[in-house]
Amino acid sequence: MVELRRGDVIRQTYTVEEHLGSGAFGDVYLVRHRYMGMQAMKVLDRADNPNDRDSGLQEAFVLSKIGHPNVVRIFEANHIHDSDESPLYVTMEFVKGADLEHLIDEHGGTYPIDQCISLMRQAAAGLAHAHGMDPVIVHRDIRPANLLIRHNQSGDELLVGDFGLAEHVNESLGFLPSAGSIPYESPEGLEGYEGPASDVFSLAICFFELVTGSFPFDLSKDVSAYNESNFQQKIAVGHKKGHRSILSLRPNTPPEFVAALRLSLAVDSTLRLSDGLMLEDVLRRCENCLASHPWPVNADAQPASDVVISMLESALRKKYVEDERLEANELFAKIENLSSNLQGRFNCFID
Repeated sequence: MVELRRGDVIRQTYTVEEHLGSGAFGDVYLVRHRYMGMQAMKVLDRADNPNDRDSGLQEAFVLSKIGHPNVVRIFEANHIHDSDESPLYVTMEFVKGADLEHLIDEHGGTYPIDQCISLMRQAAAGLAHAHGMDPVIVHRDIRPANLLIRHNQSGDELLVGDFGLAEHVNESLGFLPSAGSIPYESPEGLEGYEGPASDVFSLAICFFELVTGSFPFDLSKDVSAYNESNFQQKIAVGHKKGHRSILSLRPNTPPEFVAALRLSLAVDSTLRLSDGLMLEDVLRRCENCLASHPWPVNADAQPASDVVISMLESALRKKYVEDERLEANELFAKIENLSSNLQGRFNCFID
């Protein structure tokens, strides 16, 4: 095991500045590259198992193929010393800020809706890039701690990090062995298989928490309270019972965003938005709806009715999942006729 201290120099290139945290396979340090400035270095010093070392190299390999503004960039992978038996490190972009877990803890249920949609769209954009590669790359471990937030004057920017569990989808099966964090796992992931729609489900759980301040399913997220098989069983039961009502937790959530979250949390993956490309498009249109038709945000505003939300969810499913665009457009038009404050609102979904 390697323990780095401030001032240590690695391969005459990286100077250790501070220890940032620990994970399953090792530690993360803030280092200064002699030419390129600050970077994050993940040292896999607990990776005595060859499979763990392979996972670290897999992260480097996968990330090296993903170049997108909403994905953490990787720079190099190597051994700490010249020996191939010495610990591996991976250097990557240092994102100064927090992560979605911190935002949920500090602002869950009160974070501005427009910024919730923006951050989720950015995460979807990063996933869309990975899901659009040939062969497809699935993240497999989407959770709040892996969604990093960079604070800018123009607004918060989200980057998807830690592709350590990511892998190419088997082209014949279209799925991967399950490996993600159990509370954020998709229903099909609990059964042992994952695809791009699994990332969509996990991302929707994360943003359900940010929007409402609550975990969507009726159980604790604390894995230590259960043994693994029992916890998986409880999660599966929670999935079947369905998620909590978004509008009961945050009544002023715009209806199109509620419908998008509900569609992304469909237990049956064939009824869910199938990948990040679809989700990004839906969320971009949600942003356009909100920009052109601001939704009342005061506490006394009447929430959208269940009828409106259900019809919207059906319209989005027809448009994106079933590819029945004419039927979807007709349904959007019917929804707008239900209330004067909906008229013209869903033009952004019609094309």
